[in-house]
Amino acid sequence: DEEVLRFVATADEVDVRRYAADLEYAPCSVEGTLTLNNGLAAKWEIEMSGRGRVVFEDDHIMLLHCPGCSGPFAR
Repeated sequence: DEEVLRFVATADEVDVRRYAADLEYAPCSVEGTLTLNNGLAAKWEIEMSGRGRVVFEDDHIMLLHCPGCSGPFAR
């Protein structure tokens, strides 16, 4: 959980074009769920390459990239 929170806090939000075309895809990922303090729930996925996304129950999607992350979330 600590590594996931650090990823979300450190990662930059990116646009769809950069996420899909410029960033490396990695087939290895972790996923889970979270609930914000305001009660909004979301599903998250983080790839080994440093790409990630958070899909909120209100259909908002955050696309993330953390080039400086280490450990399991970077190659």
